[in-house]
Amino acid sequence: MKAGRTKAVPLFRQRRFWPSVFWVAVLVVGVLAGSLLKMPEFLIAVILSVFLGLNEVGRWPYKTNLVLCAGAAITAVLAGTFNWVQTGSLLLLLFILAGFMLYFRDSVRRMLPAFHDFAALLCEAGTLDQVAAIAVDEIGEMSGAAVFIALSDGKSGLYLPEYHEDKRIDLKRDGGVMWKLFASGGSYMTGKVEQLVDMPLYREARSLMSVGLEAGGEKIGVIQLESDRPHAFSEEDQSVFEILAFFVSQAVYVYMKEVAKKEAAMEKLEMERKFEAAVKTTGKKSAESAKNKQLAISFDEADKADQDKETAETGPGEDDA
Repeated sequence: MKAGRTKAVPLFRQRRFWPSVFWVAVLVVGVLAGSLLKMPEFLIAVILSVFLGLNEVGRWPYKTNLVLCAGAAITAVLAGTFNWVQTGSLLLLLFILAGFMLYFRDSVRRMLPAFHDFAALLCEAGTLDQVAAIAVDEIGEMSGAAVFIALSDGKSGLYLPEYHEDKRIDLKRDGGVMWKLFASGGSYMTGKVEQLVDMPLYREARSLMSVGLEAGGEKIGVIQLESDRPHAFSEEDQSVFEILAFFVSQAVYVYMKEVAKKEAAMEKLEMERKFEAAVKTTGKKSAESAKNKQLAISFDEADKADQDKETAETGPGEDDA
């Protein structure tokens, strides 16, 4: 690990064998206790808990865990703890839980192609304004809501890029959601917009989601989603929006750095030109000064030569005689 770099957050968990053994032991003990004590409610709670525990920390797939728990329910029927109606209800509940888990897993997988296409489009942008325009169009199509991206001007201010009405618009400091998230970072969601508090950019907004754009340890802007329907967004939508905001922030950061490099290079080139011009001007003045000095010396030598000539022609003076 490089010096000065924080440790990466562990996103992957290694599934181990012993947690699965533990939950199987809990299942066996629970089935025996529930059957002996004739407590179907207790047995249902045990079977459901074991099913969730096996899927969370165990290394076996959903189908294997479902078969184990279903076998425990059938064992309880044979032991006389459950009747067939209770067993059928329990099996239905297990299938619903398994289906929900599989749906959640597959829904995440279904999002991956959309994330990939969105990132690819951002990479094709040639300018910072194009990045903002692509993000606004794509997220707007995904959500069916109004999208606004405000970027930092480098002087603690925010502005809407030229994609909005084909001109740059500087935002006033109104204390709204955008300015709060620009200062603090994070995300915000409300299903009931308060116009004087949230200060949405869309006048008809009733629901709002906003995420601060951060990259490279810098706050670079805010992206905001506004809908004219109350309670239009869910917590799952907020999580997806935060992922999309991450892609936007990385693309914006790259182009901001490119613009900063170009501006620094132009400033350096301009300074070099000014320096060269100053050197040329100074050199020219030095050459003229040297030339004038040489001319002055030549004139002095000429005057001295004329004086010597006159002295030679007139001869020595009276004092010399």
